[in-house]
Order: sequence, then C-alpha cells, then structure tokens
Amino acid sequence: MHFPLHFPLHFPTTPKPVVMIVINRSICIFPEFQNQGEIDRVREIYDPLYSFVPPHITLVHPFKSNLPTSELIDHINNCLDGMNAFDIRLRDLSGSQGEYLFLKVKKGNDSIIELRDRMYKGILKEFQARDIPYIPHLTVGRMDNEEAFRKALERTKHFQSSFETTVTHIAVETIAEDGQSTIEYEYRFDG
Repeated sequence: MHFPLHFPLHFPTTPKPVVMIVINRSICIFPEFQNQGEIDRVREIYDPLYSFVPPHITLVHPFKSNLPTSELIDHINNCLDGMNAFDIRLRDLSGSQGEYLFLKVKKGNDSIIELRDRMYKGILKEFQARDIPYIPHLTVGRMDNEEAFRKALERTKHFQSSFETTVTHIAVETIAEDGQSTIEYEYRFDG
C-alpha cells in the first residue's frame, strides 16, 4: 500500500524547554572530635537535624542554585588555594535568637571567618545573607518555642566540655527535600 506524502511537511518549531536542575547546597566544616559523643548526646535531644546531618560549622548557608558542580569546585579551589589546615577549640553552650543552642568557637575564629569571606566572593556573593552577623559556632539545638528554649538553656548550663581538632577539609553538601545531607565535594587544605 502506498501513502502519499503531502508537502510541505510541518515540524514543530518550538524548542524543547531546557530543564534547569536547582540544587540546595551548603558549605561546611564537619569537624571530628575525640569526644564527639558528648555533642551527639546534646544534639540528639535538642537538634531536629541530628539524624540528617553530622555536627558542622556552616561557612556558606544553604542556597538554591543551578550552578554546575564543576563551576562550584573551580570556585572553591581558586578561593582556598594556599590555605592551610588549622586548629579549632569549641567550648561553652549559649543561646541565640531565642531558639538556637550554639557551641562557641574559642580558637580558630579568625580562620573560619577568613574561609567564609573567601567563599562568598565571586559566584557565591549573591547568596550571602548580610542581615545577620556571622559568628562561628556549631549548632547543637533548635527549639520551636520560647519555653522549650529556656528549658534547654537551663538543662545544659553545666555543659563545660571542650572540643579540639584540626580542620583539614571543608565539604559541599547537597540537602535533599527531606533534609538528608550528602557530601558532593571535599576540599583538603595544605599542610
């Protein structure tokens, strides 16, 4: 059987839409302490992110973008070239903004702030929130109301442990819709 072709043939001229994948990421220090179990016990009680992400010090707060991984890696490598590993010490729990429990950075503050400042240049500059001052810390709790916050402060007032380690790397984490954290890339410092 023969099917006649009718000319001109019409093909759709509308291009297919390009799908831009938006990824939720943050950049953090994931310190490892010999006595980390003490932090984990506090976080298990007070931190709703306890089962989703390990203890961390945030350098670049969560941001959503379609930035290709290769561009982000190049940015990190260029920004942090020549930086060395450094020591940190954390001690003393304090409250913040009526909802957070922070473990304060007592040693290594300047190095952490330098890391953050370097990261927020160039392609990440647009994601920097400048309305809240940055104070290096490790979050160990977040309460959903003032009463719970006050109780948590009271219950942790005798927490006096000190936590020391050497920061040898930082990590880019991707954050899934359910809050789960996955390491996308690690940058290792010199020395």
